[in-house]
Amino acid sequence: IIRHAADQLMQLLNNVLDLSRLDADQIHLEQTQFTLGALLCHLESLVSRRAEAKGLKLVFDIERSLLHKVLVGDALRLQQTLVNLAGNAIKFTRQGSVTVAVRLKEETDSSLRLHFAVSDTGIGISPELLQGIFAPFEQADASMTRQFGGSGLGLTISQRFVQLMGGNIDVESAPGVGSTFSFS
Repeated sequence: IIRHAADQLMQLLNNVLDLSRLDADQIHLEQTQFTLGALLCHLESLVSRRAEAKGLKLVFDIERSLLHKVLVGDALRLQQTLVNLAGNAIKFTRQGSVTVAVRLKEETDSSLRLHFAVSDTGIGISPELLQGIFAPFEQADASMTRQFGGSGLGLTISQRFVQLMGGNIDVESAPGVGSTFSFS
């Protein structure tokens, strides 16, 4: 219990620090080489236990041609974004599955544009609550914090990281059906 509480406090502290650095324009994207396959393997190791503990099926649907391509970008920020989205999907899904999908959206001689989507069969979000979903310290509904926990910072940080990488994050959701958060 103490270890779990300490981990939650550390995650909250890191989120607040990330948000503060983002607000102060103190986060700069790194340009390092990585493979999507290695990044997604690490993502799976970070979130699979939580999915298994809830009896959820965790699915990775990735274009095979992308797995071993050497990419250049900020792998840490990309992974943090995916951990936030997959973690939320697991948290708000009682039964069914969470799917992480990656597709090639556009390719030129010098760049790739990838489309990422994290979908779940969870509780979903009503259209009127979607408008404030990316605001700091917000969750779709105040009762969510009591029922599911969390600080309401993960989506804000994810949105800002995606924007720093030149993309936009979108959400499609329906109550009782689930949600899909996607970005390119």
